[in-house]
Amino acid sequence: MNIAARDIRARLMNPPVKLTREAIAEKDEKIRELRNIITAQRADIAVRQETIDRLTVELRESRKAEEEYRRKSRAISEADNAIGADGLRSWKAIVKEVMSEFPGVSWAQIKSSRRQTWIVACRRACVRAVHAERPEMTSTDLAKLFNKEHSTIQTILGKRK
Repeated sequence: MNIAARDIRARLMNPPVKLTREAIAEKDEKIRELRNIITAQRADIAVRQETIDRLTVELRESRKAEEEYRRKSRAISEADNAIGADGLRSWKAIVKEVMSEFPGVSWAQIKSSRRQTWIVACRRACVRAVHAERPEMTSTDLAKLFNKEHSTIQTILGKRK
């Protein structure tokens, strides 16, 4: 017999690791532990997938609501810019047009009490433009729109000395 074949036969007959009942029991216990871990992970994955599905549905609903809001706001914006039955533009359309000549000034700044030169200039231009196109609006009406006193509006319009 060849030496290599003898070594192989000896190893097969006397393996370096002997499987005893205790060793087999330990391996079976380890397999059970691993199966329990896998089962727990599968349950965790299922819970996470349910959360993902719920959030996906919520996201779809919120996107639909956002699209509905945008559609409504576009309709409102178009209505604000439209010429009314009386043939006059809305005050919002007039203010937007005047504000386009003053970049960087927002509606909130116009309504505020800030006194920076460019904000005051835009505010006065807006008041004058709205009054010019909508003469039926009183100084009190304009004051409510611009969050000012009616006397301030009269001063801007030159009706008060």
